Amino acid sequence: MSARLRAASLALGFALVSPADVSYSIRTLAGSDFVGDGGQAASALLFAPECVALDAAGNIYIADPADHRVRKIAPNGIITTVAGNGQAGFAGDGGPAAQAQLDRPYGLAVDASGNLYIADFGNGRVRKVGADGLIRTVAGGGSQGPNGSGHLATAVRLPGPRNLVADLAGNLYISDFLDHRVYRLSPAGRIEPIAGTGAPGLSGNGGPASQAQLNHPAGLAFDRAGNLYIADSGNRRVRLLSGGILRTLNVPLELDLPTGLSFDAAGNLYIADRSRIVKLSPANKAAVLSTPARDVAVDVGGNLYVAAGTPQLLRISSTGSVSLFAGATNEPGFWGDGAPASQARLNSPSGLALAPDGSLYIADTGNFRVRKLSPAGIISTVAGAGSGGTTGEGIPATAIKLLGPTALALESNGNLLVADQPANRVRRITPLGTITTAAGTGTAGYNGEGAATAIQLNMPGGLATDASGNVYIADTANHRIRKLTPDGYLITIAGCGLRGYAGDGGAAIDALLDSPAGLALDRNGSLYVADRLNHAVRKITREGLIITVAGSGLAGFSGDGGPATQARLNRPMAVAVDGEGNLYIADTENHRVRKVSPEGIITTIAGTGLPGFEGDDGPALVARLRFPSALAVDAAGNVYVADQGNHRVRLLSPTWDPVAAAMETLTIVNAASMLPGPIAPG
Repeated sequence: MSARLRAASLALGFALVSPADVSYSIRTLAGSDFVGDGGQAASALLFAPECVALDAAGNIYIADPADHRVRKIAPNGIITTVAGNGQAGFAGDGGPAAQAQLDRPYGLAVDASGNLYIADFGNGRVRKVGADGLIRTVAGGGSQGPNGSGHLATAVRLPGPRNLVADLAGNLYISDFLDHRVYRLSPAGRIEPIAGTGAPGLSGNGGPASQAQLNHPAGLAFDRAGNLYIADSGNRRVRLLSGGILRTLNVPLELDLPTGLSFDAAGNLYIADRSRIVKLSPANKAAVLSTPARDVAVDVGGNLYVAAGTPQLLRISSTGSVSLFAGATNEPGFWGDGAPASQARLNSPSGLALAPDGSLYIADTGNFRVRKLSPAGIISTVAGAGSGGTTGEGIPATAIKLLGPTALALESNGNLLVADQPANRVRRITPLGTITTAAGTGTAGYNGEGAATAIQLNMPGGLATDASGNVYIADTANHRIRKLTPDGYLITIAGCGLRGYAGDGGAAIDALLDSPAGLALDRNGSLYVADRLNHAVRKITREGLIITVAGSGLAGFSGDGGPATQARLNRPMAVAVDGEGNLYIADTENHRVRKVSPEGIITTIAGTGLPGFEGDDGPALVARLRFPSALAVDAAGNVYVADQGNHRVRLLSPTWDPVAAAMETLTIVNAASMLPGPIAPG
C-alpha cells in the first residue's frame, strides 16, 4: 500500500491490517490416525503386528510396533486401542494408556489380575496398563546395569525389552533382545537377571542359566510344570530353563528363526519360526504348518492366533482351517477412498495442487498414489495402484505403477502433472484419467535438451505451470530447473549442473543450485525455487536473472521480523505465492511455515519448531508440524500444508489480529490540509 493511500485511509478512520497482523488458525483437512477402532477387527487397519496375547476373558491383544499401538479385540470381534496414540515417543505415564506414546511395542503379557504388560522396545521400558486404563512404567528407563539381584526395576537400563510372560506368582519375565538376557521382575518391583551373561553367544548348555549365553532372546512361555522356555532366536534354538539350569530343547528339526512360543492345554509347544509354525508334542514329535509367523498364541479351544509382521492377524482353527481374523486387506497407511478425507489414511504426502473448482490433489507418496479431495470433502484415488500396478502409456491412471509421486501441478486444460521422482519422469493425466509421460526417459541422468520424452531427468522434485502452457520442472539431482514448452521441447533455464550456491545477480543459467525442490510462479511470471540444500529461496525473473529472496545460505532458524535474506532456513522443500505477492515457505526441517511479505520481511505463521502433531483448531503458531513438505494457497488466503511426517494435509486459515485490526478512534480530517474539518471535495 502506498504511503499516500495509507495516510488517506487513516485520515478517513479506516481500519488497516498489515500483513504482519494476519494470524492463522490450523486444522486437519485430510489424513488421520483412524485405524478402525469401534468396528469389526476384520475391517480395522493394522500395520505389522508382531505379538499376540490372550487373557482369561477371551480378549486378544495385538502389539503393532510399526503403528506404535496395542490393540484389543473383544470376544464379540470389536477392536479398540488400549495403549499408544500412534505417535512414536515416550509420554503419558500416569494417564490414559490410549493417549500415551509408545515406541515400537513388541511383547505383551496379561497377568492373573488382568493387568496388561507391554515391552516398549524403542523406549527401553516395560509398561503396565491397569484395569483403570492408566499406564505407568514398571521396568527400564534408568541408568543402572541390572547385573545383580534386587535392583529397583525402574532404575535399571533395559536396552531392548522384546517379549514378556507372567507366572502365577505375579512375577513378570522379560527377554532383552539387545542385552541377550532374560530378567525376572517381582511383584515388589525388583529385577534380576536369570539367564544370559549379557554377551551374545552359545555356551553354558547344561549349566547355571546365569552363566550361559543367549543370542537375541525373544519369545517366552511356561509349561504346566512351571519351566520357562526361551526362543533363542540368534542361536536358532529353543532353550529350557528349569531349576536354574539352562539347556537346549531337543527339537527334531532344524529351526530357522524362532521368535514366538505358546503352549496349549494338552502340552503342545507352538514355535513361530519365520515362515512356519512348528508344533512340538509332549512326545517330542514335530509337525509343521507353512505360514509366516512372528508370534503365536493359543486359546482354550486350541485355536491359534498368528502375528506375522504383515497387516493381518490370522486365526488357525483347531481343525486346521486358516482365516483372516483382524486387519483389512488394503495396504497399511492407505484407507478412506469414498469417505470423508478427515478419516482417510495418508502416507508421507509431499505434493499439493489446487484446482479451479476447489478440488485439492495430494501426492500420497508413501502409498504410491495421487489422491483427490473434492470440494465436498470426499477423498478418492486418481492415479496409482499402490504397490502393484503396471507400466505403460495411454492406460488408466489408476492402473499405473507409480514409484513415488512427489510434486503436482495443473495445466490450464485440466491435465494433472505428476513428478514421479524415483521413476525420473513427469507424467501427465488427462481429465478423462489417461496417463502418459510428459518428460523423462525413466533413466536418471542428464543428456542435454530436446524432445522431452527423450531427455533424462534425475529425481524431479518440483513442478509449476504458467498460463502460456509452459511447465517448469525442478530437476533436483541434476541441480537444474528445466522448462517444458507447449510443443514438447525440454530446455534448461537455471543451474549449470554443479552443486553450490552462487550466481545471484547474474544469468540463472550460470548459477549454482543445490537440490532444488518446490517451485511457484507469481503473477508477474517470476519463478521461485526452494533451493533446498542451500537453505534458501531463489527467484528467477522473466529476464532470466537469479536472486535470493529468502535465506542466508546457512542452515538454522532465525530472522523473524527482519529481512528474509538475512534469515536462516533449514532445507526448505516448498514455496507458494499468493495474489498479493506474499511468499510462503515450507521451512521443512524447522517444522514451520514461514511467510515473506512483498516488502521482504519474514515471519513464521505456523509451527513451534518442535516436531510433532498437536494444535488443531487453535492458533497455528502454537501448533506442531513434522516436516512440512508442500504448500498451496487459494484466493481467500488459505494455505494448504502437506504435513509429511504427520501423514496429513493441514489448512491454515487467516484470521485478523483483533487488537491490531481494531479500528482506531480517529477524527475525520480534511485529506488536503490534514486538519479537522470538512472532507475535501472529490
